[in-house]
Amino acid sequence: TVRAAMVAAFARYAADAGDTDGLSDARAELAALATELEDLGLVPPRYEAQLALAEIEIAAGDSAAAEQRLKDLSAEARDNGFERISKRASDLVAS
Repeated sequence: TVRAAMVAAFARYAADAGDTDGLSDARAELAALATELEDLGLVPPRYEAQLALAEIEIAAGDSAAAEQRLKDLSAEARDNGFERISKRASDLVAS
């Protein structure tokens, strides 16, 4: 969805800029968005929101939460046939 792309872009911008207030806002917005997308059954946009959320968690210094999110996402995406997203999640865990 357009909203998902916009929220993810804002979150990544906040992370790149080192904006701690923006990171906090982006993290909350992405978590809410991922839940909303899950409720709507929009799988690929939810996966993208979860990838962005993990990137924000890494930028915020919460690598344990990011690693667990990425491992879960990689497995779920692979099980559902989304190999590209699974690989992106796995690559982020490895980096």
